Amino acid sequence: MDFKIKRKIKPNLLNELVDLKHNRTDFNDFSLNFISNLSQRYNLMRHVLKSKELRKDEQMISIAVGQYISSIVTCWETYFRDTFVYVVEQDSHVESKINDLIIQKGLSTKELKSAQLNLSDYGSKQYNFQDLSDTCNALNFLLDDNKNRITDFIDDSLSDITFKSPNFVLYWLQEKKDISQELYSVLEEGFEIRHKIVHDANYTYKVDSNFINTFEDCMVIFPQLLSISLAKKFNTKRTVYNIDEHYARLTNNPAKNEYHFVFGRKDFEGKYEIVD
Repeated sequence: MDFKIKRKIKPNLLNELVDLKHNRTDFNDFSLNFISNLSQRYNLMRHVLKSKELRKDEQMISIAVGQYISSIVTCWETYFRDTFVYVVEQDSHVESKINDLIIQKGLSTKELKSAQLNLSDYGSKQYNFQDLSDTCNALNFLLDDNKNRITDFIDDSLSDITFKSPNFVLYWLQEKKDISQELYSVLEEGFEIRHKIVHDANYTYKVDSNFINTFEDCMVIFPQLLSISLAKKFNTKRTVYNIDEHYARLTNNPAKNEYHFVFGRKDFEGKYEIVD
């Protein structure tokens, strides 16, 4: 998959990249930040839905749920932008491909260097991570692949995972469904709803609680499965769960009784202790 330059190196882009870099952390942190960002929005939405006063106004609830959908897509966008930066910085071959293309286009990276930015920062702004197809294009470029759907990237993450709470992905696994297809269908519908909410103020989302729950599960779980795959590729620490002693830890070398731990939306309602 080719890398295409869509945004040139200009002052407004440089300022935007500096701000994004300032907020970015390392792989483990931004993977966990994704969970934290989602959980805050999830718990806020549940707080809104528990309000007897707000529930009296169907229109107000519809608007709130619509904004919630939009906000969790923003969490997705941030995760995948940071993932792009991480992979480029880990893989010198990918970084070289970006550099060579910039040179071929006759562009200069002097402005990037002056702003203390990397090729990975600049490359991340050439994709729209609020679009499933373009996010798939980004992953194809990063991983030198040619997959048709973004959800096809998680095949090697499904064999050694464990969940703490029930969720739709676990149900699909138990029912031997095509996980990639199930995930993509839900994500596609959710992103279409988000697009209408953002671009058409006359559109009001008619709340479907079953779909919302399914969309939440997909949005929470899919990026974690991708993180597991990348962590294996780059030998990075990831969260594992000890099924015998019942604790979770970060490691890049899971033991035989440890499985990759995947948070579900229901886990956002729990309380946890950190043990040394």
